Amino acid sequence: MKHLTYLSILVLALFFAVGTDKAEAQSPQVGSVFMVDSIKYHVKSTLAVDAMQLLRRQIGPEFRIPDTVCDSLGNEFKVTAVGMKGASVYFSWMQLSHTDVWLPEYCERVEDYALNSVAGIHFNNHLKYIGTMAFDGSHFTELEFPEGLTSIGYQAFQNCRQLTHAKFPSTLKSIGGYAFNGCDKLNDIDLPDNVERIYSYAFTKVRRVKLPANLKVLEDRSICMGTSVTDTMDVYSPIARPHLVQINGVAGRKPSFQAHQVNIHVPLNTLELYQSATGWNEYNLMEDEDAGVLYWIDLHSRPADAGTVTLTGAFEIGGGQYLCHPDSTTQLHITPNNGNGILCVIVGNEDVTDKVDSRGVYTFPSIEENMSVSVTFSTPDFNESSFTPLIIKQADGGEVEIKVYKNEPLKLNITPDEGWLIHSVTLNGKDITKKLDGYGDFTIKKVNGAIVVGSSVIDEVEDDNEQMRAFITYESDGSNNEGIEEVSHQEPGQGLRALASKGMVLLQHVQAGEVVDIYDVSGRHVRSIMGNGQEFTLDLGSGIYIIKCGGRVIKVIL
Repeated sequence: MKHLTYLSILVLALFFAVGTDKAEAQSPQVGSVFMVDSIKYHVKSTLAVDAMQLLRRQIGPEFRIPDTVCDSLGNEFKVTAVGMKGASVYFSWMQLSHTDVWLPEYCERVEDYALNSVAGIHFNNHLKYIGTMAFDGSHFTELEFPEGLTSIGYQAFQNCRQLTHAKFPSTLKSIGGYAFNGCDKLNDIDLPDNVERIYSYAFTKVRRVKLPANLKVLEDRSICMGTSVTDTMDVYSPIARPHLVQINGVAGRKPSFQAHQVNIHVPLNTLELYQSATGWNEYNLMEDEDAGVLYWIDLHSRPADAGTVTLTGAFEIGGGQYLCHPDSTTQLHITPNNGNGILCVIVGNEDVTDKVDSRGVYTFPSIEENMSVSVTFSTPDFNESSFTPLIIKQADGGEVEIKVYKNEPLKLNITPDEGWLIHSVTLNGKDITKKLDGYGDFTIKKVNGAIVVGSSVIDEVEDDNEQMRAFITYESDGSNNEGIEEVSHQEPGQGLRALASKGMVLLQHVQAGEVVDIYDVSGRHVRSIMGNGQEFTLDLGSGIYIIKCGGRVIKVIL
């Protein structure tokens, strides 16, 4: 019985030993190589292999690299790369020049020299990287790269002489040197906005190119055409900060677009910015909506040391100036310093303080041209008693209250609707129309009871907190007369002038014998007045009125 027990123990020990050896034999060994159907595979993990080398010589018109493969022990692997990084052998060498190739479903990388001279390529949806000379000398005519691809390597598609069109993914970040060198038919290129780096001679026969909006590095001669007198290149640049793009590692250098003539098309509202950008201003610059539209935002805060303000979804230019795409999601982030708060936020002519959320974030519902954003922090010395309300009434309807802080200038902008021009602006009954600049902007400041517009004192008030009132009237440019019979437009300064204030309208420059016709906003005739060569004041009651006289049409609010 004792000998039987020892024998049983020995048998059990042998069983477990054999089972353990068998289990170890079935585990894949990282770094090992095996072959299936004339393809060598390199094991790089317990789950993944590189398709290392194709040994078959006779290949048909189509070739599909397997998505998965099993070794002789039954271990299944995903094929995640074609070629092997750093290997001295390549997946194929001139074997697929008459073959369309399908990448494996899980392939993330096409390594160096892997698939040169193929007839066609079918990408998958997992590809992230294309290596050096990966498709050198291939024969396809069109490429549509998959979303998810981030890098195209050095000489990756060099000498693909039949290539006429390439569609790049929004995920692409980098295009290597000489990547499309020798692709003589690839003349029209649209690069996605997220590309950050383009290296030398990436494209060499370009007639038209749209640059990425977020470009950071542009090496010399990265985009070329030629130098003969017929070689002209059109570069569409949506870049908001050209002066920050690094040329060979240095910002503020001339980008070298190699062509006899280079036309750089820049976004609307950025021509002066490009003209001041070193290097870029040496080319033929022109604003072009096809290069995009950018709007300026002027952001300021006060007191300056009471907190921080920033914009996201916009490009900071400097000095509180930002550029922004009209359709971008733009947010204002306000962070008061300890002990301070947010007193007032003005966007354009609108007080949006109550629309700032608990995090100090305001989301712009829309972006308009030449927006002014002013943030005022509350401090022990700067609070609600520090401002005077300004009521603005506009002849296109509506009333806006703006907070004017004492001793602090406030910039205002007036933008008439289409078909109308600014006719007059009165502030506390004083005509300040001539204080406006050519863009409808003016600044107002309250200093010790004095109301200052621009650099001129226009009124003195006893109560420093007394409300100010502004009235804005508009004049038809001749294209829109609000249902009034057609009249010819006269240049400002000729004929009738109307100033609104305190529920009254003052009419000036009405010649003797001239008839002034007044209509309500619906076009109904209200009254007519015969001029006598003198100015006169009318009390019409509250409302919006159309005044017509001597070829002028003016809209006022009372």
